[in-house]
Amino acid sequence: MSISDNAAQPAGSARRLWQHADFLKILAGETISDLGSQVGDLALPLAAALVLNATPGRMAALRAAEYVPRIVVGLVAGVWVDRLRRRPLLIATNIARAVLLLGVAATAAVGLLRIELLYVVGVLMAALGVVFGITLQAYLPSLVPARWLVAANSARATSGAATEVMGPGIGGILMQALGVPAAIALDGVSFLASVAGTTLIRTAEPAAPPKGERRRLTVELVEGLRTLIGNPILRAFQATAIMAQFFYSVIMAIYVLYLTRELGLSAASVGLIFGLGGGVGVLVGSAAAASVARVFGLGRTLVLAHLLFGVFGILLAFTVVWRIHAALLVFASEFAQLAVNAVYMVNRSSMEQAVTPPSLRGRVQASRIAAHAASGTLGILLGGILGEQFGMNAAILVGVVGGLFSFVWLWRSPIRGLDTFPDPTQ
Repeated sequence: MSISDNAAQPAGSARRLWQHADFLKILAGETISDLGSQVGDLALPLAAALVLNATPGRMAALRAAEYVPRIVVGLVAGVWVDRLRRRPLLIATNIARAVLLLGVAATAAVGLLRIELLYVVGVLMAALGVVFGITLQAYLPSLVPARWLVAANSARATSGAATEVMGPGIGGILMQALGVPAAIALDGVSFLASVAGTTLIRTAEPAAPPKGERRRLTVELVEGLRTLIGNPILRAFQATAIMAQFFYSVIMAIYVLYLTRELGLSAASVGLIFGLGGGVGVLVGSAAAASVARVFGLGRTLVLAHLLFGVFGILLAFTVVWRIHAALLVFASEFAQLAVNAVYMVNRSSMEQAVTPPSLRGRVQASRIAAHAASGTLGILLGGILGEQFGMNAAILVGVVGGLFSFVWLWRSPIRGLDTFPDPTQ
């Protein structure tokens, strides 16, 4: 695999990135939006539980509404994103999300909120989130040079991780002080901060392909799938993600029940583990991702980080037989796994952006999201069956052991021999 001459360092120049005014605008807007979403992600389920007294089945249906658009909308959205200019689409998507949430807040404030409305809003918000995520992933490489992508993705992931640490606590305080409708409204307003940041960007975006060059939707969709499967680097990332998503979804299907019922952890303990363990782990890993890649090389960093993610999962498996230290083991697993996973994800996203042709970034990202969602859904189904038939311990062990070996796809690919980004034109 040849190496691009213009891809100087995998991490780019962090110092120069922080002088990039337009990147700082989108980063500031997204940080505020992420913080608002942490509040909203807590407020919407609480609205169903506290305001509408929803049953467990209805709560599960509300949760499921988030996953359907990733499969149904994702592939079509990828074609759409590659046909349009991306900055206006980012703006329109966040305006729509703001309007939806402000409408829910107003409905709740006047006592007209219904669970059916939350279902519809949940599906629409998830669909808009898929479109926004695909669009942002495709847009970022046109905003900053390729050699800065790792630093840019690291900054974006670090800001997101910081909101994960602070957001739930702030959300709880706001809902206690102001009520659920106000908390949902604040989430809606936060999307307007992202709109403002994106609107102020002055870097010229490449023109969208002429309408005359468009082909049938199915043809363009297949082109994205073919690129994802045909490129050896993208294919290795995808195979790794499908396997890891499947086995770790086996765990996530019963994870909270396992922590509370099997291990006897309190709700407060679980919250602290997720926030101070997992949240801080993501924050540390995201901040360190660019430096780690510089020290070890991009390919070795990717393989080693994913391998360690699986190895640190063994800490969770130890809780099956070592209950006396369960809380400490779960905390250590959350911190270590999510820290190395953040290193992996920042560098993986940057390489994917660099090797994917600009005209195909939306479709490739959409194909990836749809495959991940399908794999995760099957993993959740298996986790539920294992938990019901053989106990939650079995689901934990199957998920940990299966996920551990997902790094093999990276090891057997050209990725581990790369020191920096490959040239997508060769």
